[in-house]
Amino acid sequence: MQDITVADFSERYLQEARTFYKSFSPLASVLKTFSSQYGPRQLATITPPDIHTYVHHRLKAGRKASTINQELALLRSAINYVRHHWGIDMPNPVSRQRLKTTALRLRYHSPTEAKALVQHANRRQVAMFIQLALHTGCRKNELLTLRWSDIDLDRAFILLRPENTKANKARAVPLNQTALKALQVLQEGNDSPWVFTNAKGEQKKSINWSFRKSLESAGIQDFHIHDLRHTFASWLVSEGVELIKVRDLLGHSTI
Repeated sequence: MQDITVADFSERYLQEARTFYKSFSPLASVLKTFSSQYGPRQLATITPPDIHTYVHHRLKAGRKASTINQELALLRSAINYVRHHWGIDMPNPVSRQRLKTTALRLRYHSPTEAKALVQHANRRQVAMFIQLALHTGCRKNELLTLRWSDIDLDRAFILLRPENTKANKARAVPLNQTALKALQVLQEGNDSPWVFTNAKGEQKKSINWSFRKSLESAGIQDFHIHDLRHTFASWLVSEGVELIKVRDLLGHSTI
């Protein structure tokens, strides 16, 4: 095992990581890129200068510092895993490797912008997705994995399953009247177990393209789906809700 190559490490680790990684695609992409650069090398021979070279190539490829830091975090975690579980005796070359990033980006909607975005949504599901994100603070994946069995319309709450939350913990999310109305609209003519569906009634996997088109139609720039969650939080704070309650509604472990 000590002489395992980067290519073999990437392949085997990906197989094992399927059991504990929720968002598998980013990990697979990082290991594919890393393996394309160092595949034949023995993993134990990779050094910090090699990681610097990897970072340089990623910068030349146009990746942002924040994106590269996420890639480095995945690599660092993967190498720590194989050191501890596969018994490979090597220092982690990714330890303390991190690029400086610009100031934290924080973008959220004003009520006027939010209303315009909903009105310009190019599809009913997209409009209701936006309403739910704005009024529950749920993440994209938490909404797209919602089943009707997770929702209690009478008592006005959603129960998020632990396997669908970032913290891997179940979370109850209260529903205000706007969120309830959005779910009622989505329920009309929907015989699928999923709240958000494709044309075949199967679980909708992505809403990115439709969301971008809605932004363009509304004339809104520099806004991401996750910023809907920022908006939910900012509206709560502006209404005087205590930060500890905002933390709990968002499902964060700390303020």
